[in-house]
Amino acid sequence: MIYGGRRVSGLMELEAVVAVARCRNFRAAAAELGRSRSALSHAVAAIEQRLGIRLFNRTTRSVSLTEAGEVSCPVSPRHWPRSAARWR
Repeated sequence: MIYGGRRVSGLMELEAVVAVARCRNFRAAAAELGRSRSALSHAVAAIEQRLGIRLFNRTTRSVSLTEAGEVSCPVSPRHWPRSAARWR
């Protein structure tokens, strides 16, 4: 996928999804990955477009995984072992 004249790789897209899901915040995820918030947003949008589903519910103040995102994302609490459920 190409955004702003730059190619966004599938691995970068997946890395962006995992970071946003873990941080639940685009700014924090971007800082963690050393990328701009805009680049992260484009990467997430690219993978959502390719998959044809929304992975995140976004508001101006929060980010959360959609049901499809919970099923798809490896850092979703749905994928945690049962013993980790108490840490939520």
